[in-house]
Amino acid sequence: MNDWRERLKRIEKLLAYFKEEKLSEHWQKDDLLRLQDAFMLLLTEIQQYFGDMQQELLSRGELIDLWDEEKLHIPLTKKLFGMDHYRFYKEVWDELNAVLSVQKETEDLYFRVSISAMQLLFLIHLMHEARIVETPKKGNLFRFISKHIGTLQHEELSYESLRKKYHTADRNTIIKVRRLLMDLVNLINNHHL
Repeated sequence: MNDWRERLKRIEKLLAYFKEEKLSEHWQKDDLLRLQDAFMLLLTEIQQYFGDMQQELLSRGELIDLWDEEKLHIPLTKKLFGMDHYRFYKEVWDELNAVLSVQKETEDLYFRVSISAMQLLFLIHLMHEARIVETPKKGNLFRFISKHIGTLQHEELSYESLRKKYHTADRNTIIKVRRLLMDLVNLINNHHL
């Protein structure tokens, strides 16, 4: 599914390039073929994914048909059979929910901040250090930021870049974040107390 998101982003960039650079009499057939191929590849992968899921569901249906209600079963056997099916259907539901909410997730939860990526990262580092933001893995922070937050300079922030730079705030960044925090304290003092 993450590959689909990446493919969609690449297609979006191809469309933007075609619109801005090629939407005139100068476009080439190759530009359209590149778009066509990108869409076909994505749709083929999605079709394969849902085809595989449908086969799993059909197989699961056959297993259910094999269950004999008339036969006397050990209670634990029935419980395990039911639990296994529940886990399977829950996993299918989770996958479908994730796939079908991809567009909504990126549209509804994305926002930009007016500070640099390094300032944002240092501010989050401070909140994590002060236990204001709690997460078992710092990777969760980087994943959330890379999916949902952009800056004025960078619409998308790279997970890897965030991970590598998490502990590398320079003096200038630290001073700017301190100034930002002091401005926030002044805002509280002047307008909220």
